[in-house]
Formats: sequence, C-alpha cells, structure tokens
Amino acid sequence: MAMVHAADTPSALQAHIDMSGIKATFTFTPLGDNSDKGANVAINVVSGLSTKIAAIPAVGFEYHIHVNPVTNNDCMTTGGHLDPTNVGAAKCKHGNLMPTESGALAPITYTDKEIHFTGVNSTIVGRSVVIHNNAT
Repeated sequence: MAMVHAADTPSALQAHIDMSGIKATFTFTPLGDNSDKGANVAINVVSGLSTKIAAIPAVGFEYHIHVNPVTNNDCMTTGGHLDPTNVGAAKCKHGNLMPTESGALAPITYTDKEIHFTGVNSTIVGRSVVIHNNAT
C-alpha cells in the first residue's frame, strides 16, 4: 500500500509501495489536457508478488485505490475502496496482478477513464493504492 502523490513531473501522480517485501510503483498520467477524463496507468512490480505468498495463485492479487492515505504502514487506516459515484467499488481495470515464481511482473499499462485528478470526493490525490492478497 502507498499514498498517491505528485510525481517529479506535475502531469503525473505516483504511488510507491515498499512494504512486506513488495516493491512496486503505480503511475497515473492524465489523458490529454483534461485531468478528469481518465488516466493512463503504468504498474511496475519489482518484487514481492510471488506464487509462494499468493493465497490462491490462480486468482492473483487485486489492487484498489482506497479512500484514506496510509498511516504507520497499517492497511486498516486506508478505509474502504474509493467509490465516488456509489456504484460499488470498481475491480482492477486491468485485472488481477498474477504472481510469478520470482515475484517480479512484466510492466503493465492500461487506460482507466474513471480516474480523476480533481474533485474533493473523486480525486485520487492523497488516497492510497492497496494490493490485496486475493480477497483480503
């Protein structure tokens, strides 16, 4: 889990995860000039998502944006899944992160038109990204 914060370039946001052996970066880049039309998402998992730790390797790891930032490396502080339209928290748009023997994954990129960079209730800024070990 990691808090989403501004990256080196103001046109992108990043969440860096370095906890419990998992090292990953999620980068969110707005589509075009409008920060509320969605984002290109890039996921880079360097280590930690191995078949050895996956509760159900065939299912993999879910990930979500949570409402609150991470405090004291405690998942319980992140609150529920971000769901500004109250339609039920969306599943990972790309699908689950599938474990590998080494725990590293090939880079993943996709477009998510539901991600927002502004709006008190809808922005991902200051929220957290949490990787779940299946249904946890």
